[in-house]
Amino acid sequence: MTDLDGSERAIQAFREEEDARTHGMPHALHALKTCFTRPGDQGPMACAAFRLTNRHLDPDWQEESEQIYPQCVALAEGLLS
Repeated sequence: MTDLDGSERAIQAFREEEDARTHGMPHALHALKTCFTRPGDQGPMACAAFRLTNRHLDPDWQEESEQIYPQCVALAEGLLS
């Protein structure tokens, strides 16, 4: 799998927010730990729905959806590591 565009920057920005102990960080960590652990979880599905303008379940967009789901999980793992 190829790296997501900007994933390194996203992880760096997340670390900065974590270091700053922002008020939303506990909620963000909880969401990553509970909604982004598997490709079929609610988080990756919501990301695909957003990215594909709610066409993520359309058979014509299945290939794109199936690429987005594991990328979301991989990014969540990177954010949590």
